[in-house]
Amino acid sequence: MKNMEQLSVKELWDLVTAVYEKEKPDYKSYLNPAVELKEVSTIEEKMGIQLPDELKSLYLCNNGEKENLEGSILGLRFLSVGEMFLSWCDWLYVLKDKELMKACEKEAESVPENAVRKVYVNRKWIPFAHDQEGNYIGIDLDPDENGTVGQIINYGSDENRKYVIAKSLREFLFIMVKVLESSMPSIKTRYKRVVIKVWEDNPIQMIIDKRNKN
Repeated sequence: MKNMEQLSVKELWDLVTAVYEKEKPDYKSYLNPAVELKEVSTIEEKMGIQLPDELKSLYLCNNGEKENLEGSILGLRFLSVGEMFLSWCDWLYVLKDKELMKACEKEAESVPENAVRKVYVNRKWIPFAHDQEGNYIGIDLDPDENGTVGQIINYGSDENRKYVIAKSLREFLFIMVKVLESSMPSIKTRYKRVVIKVWEDNPIQMIIDKRNKN
């Protein structure tokens, strides 16, 4: 395999989907086609935020999962651009609750220290993966002093301790490839819904645990 620096987002995503296709040959039929750039531009305008090029490149491969698929991001739902926007909007309501935000800040942690802002949520955290229980993996466009714009972090209702999982989306996809090389996914159809699992336990915690091991 080439070094990560030599691989594009598309090449890395192709490696990820190739693993899933070995387990389920029609896997790609459960992914949405490439996003329309007009939709991206409309959502960027509504958010007042320009989405990172790497995220756009990923959505130009596939615009998330169809409704009958779950788990493409190592067991987490791969959000479409529309779902990403709706999830981002949901957190805006939380941001308006000043008392809640202040209370949650007391419990917020960053690993490494001062890499992720110690807040409950930030309007410049862009979700792309969801555990269906209020927790996300997203791109951080407003890091703390020791962080990097575009770093990949965990956040959500159960995620007081925020980790820098990767320094970029491309690095995160590289981690995904390495994890899938060593941990073959389980893909099962349940009630006409395709479910991908890499681990039986909490996917977000397992991704955090794997971040420095691959």
